[in-house]
Amino acid sequence: KILGKFPKASADCLIPLGYVEESQLRVYWPTQMDRKIIGADIARFGSDSTVLTGLYGKKQLSRNEFFKFDEIEVVGEIIAMSKEMGGADIIVVDETGLGGGVVTLLKDAVKNLDIPKKCEIRGVHFGGGVNCDQGEMCDHKDCDKSRYVNLKARMFGLLQKDLKDEKGLVLLNEAIYADELPTIRYRFNQKGQMVIESKDDYKKRT
Repeated sequence: KILGKFPKASADCLIPLGYVEESQLRVYWPTQMDRKIIGADIARFGSDSTVLTGLYGKKQLSRNEFFKFDEIEVVGEIIAMSKEMGGADIIVVDETGLGGGVVTLLKDAVKNLDIPKKCEIRGVHFGGGVNCDQGEMCDHKDCDKSRYVNLKARMFGLLQKDLKDEKGLVLLNEAIYADELPTIRYRFNQKGQMVIESKDDYKKRT
Protein backbone atom coordinates (compact mmCIF):
# COMPACT_ATOMS: atom_id res chain seq x y z
CA LYS A 1 0.00 0.00 0.00
CA ILE A 2 2.86 2.37 0.79
CA LEU A 3 4.38 1.85 -2.67
CA GLY A 4 0.96 2.11 -4.34
CA LYS A 5 1.27 -1.38 -5.82
CA PHE A 6 -2.02 -3.10 -5.05
CA PRO A 7 -2.42 -6.85 -5.64
CA LYS A 8 -4.79 -8.03 -8.34
CA ALA A 9 -7.51 -10.46 -7.38
CA SER A 10 -6.50 -14.07 -8.01
CA ALA A 11 -8.77 -16.51 -9.83
CA ASP A 12 -9.76 -18.19 -6.55
CA CYS A 13 -10.42 -14.93 -4.69
CA LEU A 14 -14.07 -14.76 -3.60
CA ILE A 15 -14.23 -11.09 -2.59
CA PRO A 16 -12.08 -8.69 -4.67
CA LEU A 17 -10.56 -5.65 -2.99
CA GLY A 18 -12.75 -3.38 -5.12
CA TYR A 19 -15.93 -4.82 -3.59
CA VAL A 20 -14.63 -4.01 -0.11
CA GLU A 21 -13.56 -0.47 -0.98
CA GLU A 22 -16.87 0.32 -2.68
CA SER A 23 -18.78 -0.99 0.32
CA GLN A 24 -16.81 1.26 2.67
CA LEU A 25 -17.65 4.33 0.57
CA ARG A 26 -21.41 3.74 0.55
CA VAL A 27 -23.88 5.73 2.63
CA TYR A 28 -26.92 4.08 4.17
CA TRP A 29 -29.47 5.50 6.57
CA PRO A 30 -31.27 2.76 8.56
CA THR A 31 -35.06 2.80 8.55
CA GLN A 32 -37.60 1.78 11.19
CA MET A 33 -38.06 -1.49 9.28
CA ASP A 34 -34.37 -2.43 9.66
CA ARG A 35 -33.32 -4.85 12.39
CA LYS A 36 -30.46 -4.39 14.83
CA ILE A 37 -28.22 -7.43 14.71
CA ILE A 38 -25.16 -8.60 16.65
CA GLY A 39 -22.89 -11.30 15.26
CA ALA A 40 -20.54 -13.07 17.69
CA ASP A 41 -17.52 -15.11 16.62
CA ILE A 42 -16.30 -16.76 19.81
CA ALA A 43 -12.58 -17.46 20.27
CA ARG A 44 -11.64 -21.14 20.34
CA PHE A 45 -7.86 -21.14 20.82
CA GLY A 46 -5.18 -19.10 22.59
CA SER A 47 -4.22 -17.00 19.57
CA ASP A 48 -7.81 -16.38 18.45
CA SER A 49 -9.86 -13.36 19.43
CA THR A 50 -13.57 -13.01 20.04
CA VAL A 51 -15.15 -10.56 17.58
CA LEU A 52 -18.54 -8.88 17.96
CA THR A 53 -20.09 -7.10 14.99
CA GLY A 54 -23.05 -4.75 15.23
CA LEU A 55 -25.34 -4.12 12.24
CA TYR A 56 -28.38 -1.90 11.76
CA GLY A 57 -30.01 -3.03 8.55
CA LYS A 58 -27.30 -2.88 5.86
CA LYS A 59 -25.06 -0.56 7.89
CA GLN A 60 -22.27 -1.90 10.06
CA LEU A 61 -22.19 0.06 13.33
CA SER A 62 -19.33 -1.47 15.23
CA ARG A 63 -16.64 -4.11 15.49
CA ASN A 64 -15.25 -5.07 18.90
CA GLU A 65 -12.34 -7.48 19.24
CA PHE A 66 -10.99 -8.83 22.51
CA PHE A 67 -9.17 -11.81 23.97
CA LYS A 68 -11.42 -13.41 26.57
CA PHE A 69 -12.28 -17.02 27.23
CA ASP A 70 -14.75 -16.61 30.09
CA GLU A 71 -18.20 -17.17 28.61
CA ILE A 72 -19.78 -14.86 31.18
CA GLU A 73 -17.45 -12.00 30.20
CA VAL A 74 -18.27 -12.53 26.52
CA VAL A 75 -21.99 -12.45 27.26
CA GLY A 76 -21.46 -9.26 29.27
CA GLU A 77 -19.81 -7.65 26.24
CA ILE A 78 -22.72 -8.72 24.03
CA ILE A 79 -25.28 -7.31 26.49
CA ALA A 80 -23.35 -4.03 26.61
CA MET A 81 -23.30 -3.80 22.80
CA SER A 82 -27.04 -4.50 22.69
CA LYS A 83 -27.67 -1.63 25.10
CA GLU A 84 -25.49 0.71 23.04
CA MET A 85 -27.58 -0.16 19.98
CA GLY A 86 -30.84 0.51 21.80
CA GLY A 87 -31.67 -3.19 22.06
CA ALA A 88 -30.72 -5.90 19.57
CA ASP A 89 -33.43 -7.67 17.58
CA ILE A 90 -31.27 -10.69 16.70
CA ILE A 91 -28.04 -12.05 18.16
CA VAL A 92 -26.26 -14.68 16.06
CA VAL A 93 -23.51 -16.77 17.66
CA ASP A 94 -21.02 -19.17 16.09
CA GLU A 95 -22.04 -22.19 18.16
CA THR A 96 -18.86 -24.16 17.42
CA GLY A 97 -16.76 -24.84 20.53
CA LEU A 98 -17.40 -22.35 23.35
CA GLY A 99 -20.24 -20.72 21.41
CA GLY A 100 -22.76 -23.27 22.67
CA GLY A 101 -22.36 -22.06 26.25
CA VAL A 102 -22.67 -18.45 25.14
CA VAL A 103 -25.98 -19.21 23.39
CA THR A 104 -27.37 -20.76 26.59
CA LEU A 105 -26.30 -17.77 28.71
CA LEU A 106 -27.77 -15.31 26.21
CA LYS A 107 -31.14 -17.10 26.32
CA ASP A 108 -31.00 -16.80 30.11
CA ALA A 109 -30.23 -13.08 29.72
CA VAL A 110 -33.38 -12.68 27.63
CA LYS A 111 -35.43 -14.38 30.37
CA ASN A 112 -33.85 -12.05 32.95
CA LEU A 113 -34.60 -9.04 30.70
CA ASP A 114 -30.91 -8.09 30.45
CA ILE A 115 -31.56 -8.34 26.70
CA PRO A 116 -34.93 -7.26 25.22
CA LYS A 117 -37.54 -10.01 25.39
CA LYS A 118 -38.20 -9.57 21.65
CA CYS A 119 -34.56 -10.46 20.83
CA GLU A 120 -34.03 -13.73 18.97
CA ILE A 121 -30.94 -15.75 19.91
CA ARG A 122 -29.58 -17.88 17.06
CA GLY A 123 -26.82 -20.44 17.32
CA VAL A 124 -25.14 -21.37 14.04
CA HIS A 125 -22.87 -24.32 13.21
CA PHE A 126 -20.93 -23.10 10.20
CA GLY A 127 -19.91 -26.63 9.29
CA GLY A 128 -23.54 -27.73 9.20
CA GLY A 129 -25.49 -28.55 6.07
CA VAL A 130 -27.50 -26.04 4.06
CA ASN A 131 -31.28 -26.33 4.20
CA CYS A 132 -33.17 -26.38 0.92
CA ASP A 133 -34.72 -22.99 0.14
CA GLN A 134 -37.29 -24.18 -2.40
CA GLY A 135 -39.57 -26.48 -0.42
CA GLU A 136 -40.12 -30.25 -0.29
CA MET A 137 -40.69 -30.57 -4.05
CA CYS A 138 -37.21 -29.24 -4.91
CA ASP A 139 -34.89 -31.59 -6.81
CA HIS A 140 -31.83 -29.74 -5.37
CA LYS A 141 -30.43 -28.99 -8.82
CA ASP A 142 -30.69 -25.21 -8.51
CA CYS A 143 -30.94 -24.22 -4.86
CA ASP A 144 -28.60 -23.22 -2.04
CA LYS A 145 -28.19 -26.87 -1.04
CA SER A 146 -26.67 -27.62 -4.45
CA ARG A 147 -24.53 -24.44 -4.54
CA TYR A 148 -22.80 -24.56 -1.15
CA VAL A 149 -21.13 -27.42 0.70
CA ASN A 150 -22.03 -26.00 4.15
CA LEU A 151 -23.36 -22.92 5.95
CA LYS A 152 -19.93 -21.29 6.02
CA ALA A 153 -19.71 -21.36 2.22
CA ARG A 154 -23.29 -20.12 1.88
CA MET A 155 -22.68 -17.16 4.20
CA PHE A 156 -19.50 -16.16 2.38
CA GLY A 157 -21.38 -16.46 -0.91
CA LEU A 158 -24.14 -14.18 0.38
CA LEU A 159 -21.54 -11.75 1.75
CA GLN A 160 -19.88 -11.55 -1.66
CA LYS A 161 -23.21 -10.74 -3.32
CA ASP A 162 -24.04 -8.13 -0.69
CA LEU A 163 -20.68 -6.39 -1.09
CA LYS A 164 -20.96 -6.45 -4.88
CA ASP A 165 -24.46 -4.91 -4.84
CA GLU A 166 -24.22 -1.11 -5.13
CA LYS A 167 -27.09 -0.88 -2.64
CA GLY A 168 -25.69 -3.60 -0.41
CA LEU A 169 -23.77 -3.83 2.83
CA VAL A 170 -21.91 -0.80 4.20
CA LEU A 171 -18.70 -1.86 5.97
CA LEU A 172 -16.79 0.22 8.49
CA ASN A 173 -13.74 1.92 7.00
CA GLU A 174 -11.28 -0.31 8.86
CA ALA A 175 -8.16 -1.74 7.27
CA ILE A 176 -8.79 -5.30 8.46
CA TYR A 177 -11.54 -5.82 5.85
CA ALA A 178 -9.36 -4.74 2.92
CA ASP A 179 -6.48 -6.76 4.33
CA GLU A 180 -8.30 -10.03 4.99
CA LEU A 181 -11.46 -10.41 2.88
CA PRO A 182 -9.66 -10.38 -0.51
CA THR A 183 -7.30 -13.12 0.72
CA ILE A 184 -10.06 -15.67 1.39
CA ARG A 185 -9.99 -18.45 -1.20
CA TYR A 186 -12.69 -20.74 -2.51
CA ARG A 187 -13.00 -23.76 -4.78
CA PHE A 188 -15.67 -26.15 -6.03
CA ASN A 189 -15.93 -29.81 -5.05
CA GLN A 190 -16.85 -32.74 -7.29
CA LYS A 191 -20.55 -31.86 -6.93
CA GLY A 192 -20.04 -28.26 -8.02
CA GLN A 193 -20.59 -26.91 -4.50
CA MET A 194 -18.61 -23.93 -3.25
CA VAL A 195 -16.05 -24.72 -0.55
CA ILE A 196 -14.30 -22.04 1.55
CA GLU A 197 -10.84 -22.91 2.83
CA SER A 198 -10.69 -23.81 6.51
CA LYS A 199 -9.53 -21.35 9.15
CA ASP A 200 -6.46 -23.51 9.83
CA ASP A 201 -5.50 -23.60 6.14
CA TYR A 202 -6.02 -19.84 5.89
CA LYS A 203 -3.72 -19.23 8.88
CA LYS A 204 -0.99 -21.48 7.47
CA ARG A 205 -1.13 -19.74 4.10
CA THR A 206 -1.23 -16.17 5.42
